[in-house]
Amino acid sequence: MEGKITKIVLKNFITYDYCEFNPGPGLNMIIGPNGSGKSSIVCGIGLGLGGSLQYLGRAKNISDYIKHGEDRAMIEISLSRKRGGRLSNVTIQRTFKRNDNKTNWKINGQSKTQKEVLSLIDSFNIQINNLCQFLPQEKVSEFAQMSSTELLNATLQAIGNNSLNKQYKELIENQEQRNALQTELKRNEDLLSKLKFQNDGIEKEVSRYKERETILRDVKVMEVLVPYVKYREKTNEWKELRKSVKDYKKNVEDLIDEMNKLIKDKDDKEKRIQEALKYKEDLDKEYYEYTKESNKISEELEKLEENNSLILMNFLQYKENKRKLNEEIKDQERIIDELKNKINDKKRLLIEQGVINENGVDIYNNNDNITTEIGNIQYKLGKEREKKLDIDTKMRSLYNDRNEIKHERNSLNEKIENLQNKKNNLDDMTKQRLNLLNHYNSHAYEANEWLKSHRSLFKMNVFSPVAIEINTNNKEEAAVVENTIGSSLYMFVTLCKEDYEVFTNELIDKKKLRISVVMFNNLKLSDFKAPIPKEELKKYGFDCYVLDLIQGPTEILNVLCKINKIHLIPYSKREINANTFDNNSILKKYIINDIEYTKNIRYNLLSIRTRKLKEANILSFNDSTAQKNEIEKEIQENEQKKRNVLKERRTEILNEKKEYNKLSTQYEIKLIEYNLSIMSRSSQLSTFDHEKEKFQNEYNENLKIRENLLTQYLKYKNKSLEKFNQKTNVVIKNMQDEINISNIENKIQVQRKKIKENKEECAKMEDKRNHVKQEAIKTYNEIELLKSSDQEILKLAIIKANEFDTLDEVNQKFADVKLNLEMISEISVSIVNDFEKREKEIMKLGAEIKRTKEKIINHDKKIKQNEKSFIPKIKDIINKLNEKFSESFEKIGCVGEIKLDEKSEYKNWGLNIYVKFRDTDNLQLLTGTRQSGGERSVSTILFLMSLQSFSGSPFRVVDEINQGMDSSNERLIHDQLIESASKEGTSQYFLVTPKLLPDLSYNSKMKVFCIFNGKWHNLEKHVNIKKIDFKSYINRKRKEKSEQNEDLQAHKRIHI
Repeated sequence: MEGKITKIVLKNFITYDYCEFNPGPGLNMIIGPNGSGKSSIVCGIGLGLGGSLQYLGRAKNISDYIKHGEDRAMIEISLSRKRGGRLSNVTIQRTFKRNDNKTNWKINGQSKTQKEVLSLIDSFNIQINNLCQFLPQEKVSEFAQMSSTELLNATLQAIGNNSLNKQYKELIENQEQRNALQTELKRNEDLLSKLKFQNDGIEKEVSRYKERETILRDVKVMEVLVPYVKYREKTNEWKELRKSVKDYKKNVEDLIDEMNKLIKDKDDKEKRIQEALKYKEDLDKEYYEYTKESNKISEELEKLEENNSLILMNFLQYKENKRKLNEEIKDQERIIDELKNKINDKKRLLIEQGVINENGVDIYNNNDNITTEIGNIQYKLGKEREKKLDIDTKMRSLYNDRNEIKHERNSLNEKIENLQNKKNNLDDMTKQRLNLLNHYNSHAYEANEWLKSHRSLFKMNVFSPVAIEINTNNKEEAAVVENTIGSSLYMFVTLCKEDYEVFTNELIDKKKLRISVVMFNNLKLSDFKAPIPKEELKKYGFDCYVLDLIQGPTEILNVLCKINKIHLIPYSKREINANTFDNNSILKKYIINDIEYTKNIRYNLLSIRTRKLKEANILSFNDSTAQKNEIEKEIQENEQKKRNVLKERRTEILNEKKEYNKLSTQYEIKLIEYNLSIMSRSSQLSTFDHEKEKFQNEYNENLKIRENLLTQYLKYKNKSLEKFNQKTNVVIKNMQDEINISNIENKIQVQRKKIKENKEECAKMEDKRNHVKQEAIKTYNEIELLKSSDQEILKLAIIKANEFDTLDEVNQKFADVKLNLEMISEISVSIVNDFEKREKEIMKLGAEIKRTKEKIINHDKKIKQNEKSFIPKIKDIINKLNEKFSESFEKIGCVGEIKLDEKSEYKNWGLNIYVKFRDTDNLQLLTGTRQSGGERSVSTILFLMSLQSFSGSPFRVVDEINQGMDSSNERLIHDQLIESASKEGTSQYFLVTPKLLPDLSYNSKMKVFCIFNGKWHNLEKHVNIKKIDFKSYINRKRKEKSEQNEDLQAHKRIHI
């Protein structure tokens, strides 16, 4: 098909410096975010192929389409055509400049007129101003507002059947010509009757002819009187006009003087603004310096306050330590006193038993006592033997239990070894996650390795990347978490400002690593409350929030809630119907299975954007750390069991030994401890007094420094405030002057308009004055000629002139005289001439009426002849179009019909579109107000798709037609569009859209153009940056994806 677009080049056009691409012959999808330049391409096609500015509706002047900062723009479009049976291209180029709004046209490099270019475009049946072929963004809403007649005409033009269009135009023209002839026939018949009636009554006037002689003299007087009065009136009018011209000139001079004063006032104010701006710049510099100094002093004050707080805390700690020392000394003295009392009691008991004397010496010379003591000793020895037997029995029992203990210990050792092997395996899985971290973010991996060996530098815990710290239960939940938190997977978390500064200084400033580090120290998980309780959330069908899927440190969960709002995103692991949840305005996002839904309100319409979640990359090994912790815990429990088994057996023996040695050594130990503690605490108390004096001196010195700093801070702060107030006054005065300048400019414009209007009126008055002067001269010459006629009539005319004030009165009187003359006159030559003249007109009208009737008959024959061919053809086309349209609506579960609206006048014929989107509704006419925006978009695109197989147009352009559609309809429409636009022999199709649903169907017969345009697009012009080789990038990513799949398959085989 000829006329398809093969190449588009835009230079300095709207947002583009330069844009060149080659559309495919089928469906071309142009996608990109709002403001990236999609509609600019649509405007380029429209303007490059002769479309009108009014139709595009974006700007009034062609120069408005030139990129800001450029003087000219160029649009070049290549169209396919056949030459000698071979396809070739014809290139149309349109260049236009900013200063004159003129356009230069070229065809294949040769200059052409716009008429020649439009003729070439028409030969391809390209109709840029037809909504059925070219539907820009600004015209999408107008499609449904088209009248049925406009829609029919646009449809026939889009179909491109020249024979059918010609027949339709001939029908309209023949019908309009027939109607005009019938109107003319009636008018002529009425005029014929009137003329006949006039001639029938003219005979009565002939008898009164003689009476006209009596007023012939008055007629001659009036003939002289008319120019005389006219001259008098023109002379007076000329005098008045001369005065008006003088007044207008004086008024123009006054207006110019007043305007010059306004211009001078405006110039003075603009000069004052420039001076004020320069003064403001000086104030800005001074304000910056004062603010800088005050901020510097403020930082010193903060450090000083921190130092004072630290001094005070240390002093209080020393004071607390002194109090504790005194208490410990008292406790030691109390313990010594208790031990002395116990020793004295024991000594009195031994003295009473006769074992020792008052001096603590043994008594040996008393035989009775010796005998008694020997008996006591023998008794005690017997008791000790019994104890020894008990101990021997216990030892044998312990020896018998040793084998059981050994067996149990061996069993525990074997179990611990198995758990240690499992732990080592899990360590390998942790290494795998670290390897994945290195693969996806090498900077974060390097920073984590550094952190492992430098944790001693930090006051508090610094967490590894979130991906290492958290876990999930399964791979599905891992995918949800990874897609939700995104780049936060590689984020490090610190808990205090000092650690944050050390970490960022070492890794970001010194090592130049591109990593993400955050610091939060006052977050609590209780602060992040779910907007809907979990019990109520389950009523909607959701299982939990994303927060509930993550296991990890509380600090990490707090940060993810703060940054990624994971406590606000509901999750359901199974498919549910969330329609009722869509009306809930509390939550803006939710996840169902593996689809993320995001609600957005634009133009008071709710739209839901969907995104399919990607599989987890790093968290796929999500249970390793949890298992590792459990295994380590189990190892520790078994180790503890082993230690407890041995400990319980040793405790029984050790308790016997401790009880024996306790009393003999306790007093000596306590006494030594007491003496040592007294010495140590005396030294500490002496140190405390010295430190107290040191703290007090340092604190007083800091207070003096603080006082000086506060004085300087207030000084600079007051100066910066003073400069800020001065700046504010300057800005306010400038704003007032700018408002005054704007008002003055408006007044100047008003003055210029008044001057122009007065000059124009003055010129009109001068022209009118000259015209009146010429008429007065002409009339004067007529009067001079009349002076040579009858003097008596001349005198009568001069006398009679005083009876009239204006020329209209004279003319009215003259007309009355003439009328009376005609009414009372006899049949004369003039009356006979009038009668004969009417007779000729009657004959002429009779012949004209006969010819008109013959023309009407011929037009009726042509209409009937065209109707026999045109009506069946157009009904057949509309029926087929209706079948396509109804079938397309049926595919989306709705009803649509197209009907031909036949009227008595062919020019009033129309095409109506009827649609029904709900089972409870009836078929309704598609209008610009009855249906919703999404329904109108669906109806429009399906109608245009139905035209695809009938259209004779080489291409069709639709801009952002899918805005407002729900996701279900958009997906169905997309499938039908691909099917329709991919058929052989169909027109080329351009679909422009800012967004697409995921997982749409595509085929090899379509092209997708992604708009990559913005302020950083041409950065390589100013910085030495290589352009992106998209082909190499795509091949490299495909290779990496293939290698990843092979690694995953190999990993799966190893586990199997």
